[in-house]
Amino acid sequence: MHFPLDFYQAVLENLNHGLAFFRFIIDWDREDRAKNAELVMVNPAFTKLTGLDKEEIMDRMLPELFPGVFDSRFDGQGFLENILLESNKERLEYYAKESGKWLLLVFFSPLPGILGVALHDISELETTREEIGKSSKGIPFELEQQEEKKLFMGLSQAISRNLSQEIFSHAFCLNPTLMSITAFDESIYLDVNESFLNTLGFSRDEVIGHSCSELGILSISQKKEIQEMLLKKGKIRNWESKFIAKAGEEVPGLLSVDLIQLRDKKLLLMVFHDITERIRMKEELEEKNQQLRELNRILQVQAITDSLTGLYNHRQVLEKLQLEIARANRYQQELTIMMLDIDHFKSINDEFGHQVGDVVLVEVAQIIKRNLRNIDIAGRYGGEEFLIILPQTNLNNGRQVGERIRRQVEIEGFEDSKEGITVSIGISQHQGEEMVDYIERADQLLYRAKRKGRNRIEC
Repeated sequence: MHFPLDFYQAVLENLNHGLAFFRFIIDWDREDRAKNAELVMVNPAFTKLTGLDKEEIMDRMLPELFPGVFDSRFDGQGFLENILLESNKERLEYYAKESGKWLLLVFFSPLPGILGVALHDISELETTREEIGKSSKGIPFELEQQEEKKLFMGLSQAISRNLSQEIFSHAFCLNPTLMSITAFDESIYLDVNESFLNTLGFSRDEVIGHSCSELGILSISQKKEIQEMLLKKGKIRNWESKFIAKAGEEVPGLLSVDLIQLRDKKLLLMVFHDITERIRMKEELEEKNQQLRELNRILQVQAITDSLTGLYNHRQVLEKLQLEIARANRYQQELTIMMLDIDHFKSINDEFGHQVGDVVLVEVAQIIKRNLRNIDIAGRYGGEEFLIILPQTNLNNGRQVGERIRRQVEIEGFEDSKEGITVSIGISQHQGEEMVDYIERADQLLYRAKRKGRNRIEC
C-alpha cells in the first residue's frame, strides 16, 4: 500500500533510529569510479544520536562525518562494491564523542549511486556488556545484536538529490524497528514492515486488513490505553509495552505512536523497539550480581567466623568486646565476660586424636550457644579457650550463666572421647579498665580455677 509523501515524511521524522543518505561522488578520470560520498539528507534522530548540527554537517564527506571509522585512503568504490555484495552489509560500532553514545552503523545501498546508513543506539548494550564482563570475571559472554538482524535489500528505482516518496517508503519498509500503520478507530493494519512480520512470525496476508486485537498482538485494554493517551497527549513516546507474537510468546519493547491525519482519516504510526535482548542481559546481570552478593555474604561470614565451631573468631570477638566496653562506659551499664577453657584438652588430642578433639570443641561451643541470650556474644579465643561476653549483666548473674554451662558440659555424653569432659571458667565484671587489662583479669581468674582443681568457676 502506498501513502502520500507527507505520511512517509512523518515516519522518517519520528523514527527512533538515525538515517542518513549519501550521494556517491564520481571520479570521471578513473572510469566512472566512486571516489567519495557526500551527505544529502538526515533525519532528526541522526543529529540527536550523533550530537552533530544538521546545518553544519550537510555536504560533508563520509570519512569526515565519522572520524576514525575510515582512514585518509578511503576507497569509495571499494566500499560500495563491498556493500553491494550479496548478504554482506557493512556494520561498524562507533563512539560519537559529541553525544557520548555508542552507535551501531549499518551501511546499505538502496539505489544505484546512493549510500544509506542507519544508526542504532547501543550505549546501554555496551554498558551492560562491560558490566557482565566484570561480574563474570572475564568469562566470555555473547551478545546477540537484535539491531543487526535485518539486511537491507536492494531497491530498483533511481532517486535524485531531492527527497522523494520512494526514500521515505523504503525507510519505513527496511527499518530494523517494528513499524506498522493502522486505522485509528478500528486498529486495522494497513501496512507493516518486514521487521514486524519477522519478529512476530506473521505473513503479510495474515496481518493486513485485520485488527491488532483480532490477531492477539495487543490486548483490548492495551488498545484502549493507547487511544486514551493519544487523545490526551497527541503522541506516545517510549511507552513500555508488550506485543504478542503469533506463537504466543511475549515480545517486550518500547512503543512510540503518532496520530496522523490523512485527508478525512486518522491513522496511527506505531514504532516498536524490541528490548528482548536488553531485558535478557539485565536479567543475566542481576543473576550474576545476586551470585556476587551471596558470595560476598559467605566471605563476610567466613571472615568473622571460626570455621570449626561456628562462633566468632579471635579477631571478631575482640572487636565485639571493644564495642561493648564503649557502650557500657557511655551508658553506665554493667558488663561481664567469661574466659572458658576445656580441661585436659591436650590429653584428649594425644589419646584419642585431633578428630575427637574437634568433636569436643564443637559440642562445647553448642552448649555455650544454647545457654546465651540473643544479645550475648561468644567467640573462640584460641585453641580450646572461649571468650563469652554478657552485656547488661552483673557478676552474680554472670556466675549463674557460667554455672549452667559448666554443669551441662560435665554431664554431656561425649561418646567419642570415652570419658567425661569438664571446663574451667574465669568470670570478671568490667570496672572501667581498658580491654587488654580486662581480658587479662578474666584470664587470671581462669588460671586460678585451673590451679584449684579445674571444673570450677572463679570470680
